[in-house]
Amino acid sequence: HGMGHLTYSHGEALYAGEWQNGAKHGQGRQLWPSGNSFDGQWRCGKMSGHGTMLWCDGPTEKYTGQWEDDKPSGEGAYTWQAPKSFAEGEKEMPSQQMNNCYHGQWAAGVRQGRGTFNYANGAKYQGLW
Repeated sequence: HGMGHLTYSHGEALYAGEWQNGAKHGQGRQLWPSGNSFDGQWRCGKMSGHGTMLWCDGPTEKYTGQWEDDKPSGEGAYTWQAPKSFAEGEKEMPSQQMNNCYHGQWAAGVRQGRGTFNYANGAKYQGLW
């Protein structure tokens, strides 16, 4: 029980936060070698409760909201963000999915229930998923 810091091999990943019975439990921050991170609540070693996951190993994606068993579950917002700039000579543009945002209900990692999806082009869908 209590606070602790775990650094995985070669310092490429780490967890800093609360522990209980040898497992991540309570408030904590996990950083993976990819640069992805989770800052929020843990229960029995899994992301459970409120927290924010940031994916950085490609186009930036962010989910803030409720979690259960390492998956978005409950109320939350997911945003797909286009890169701010492109390398010189790069021809690929962000996909249409970039800069979209969904806010609503989730179950087991998928949109389920009431929610609003705002598209980058200004269109919006509000309803059931």
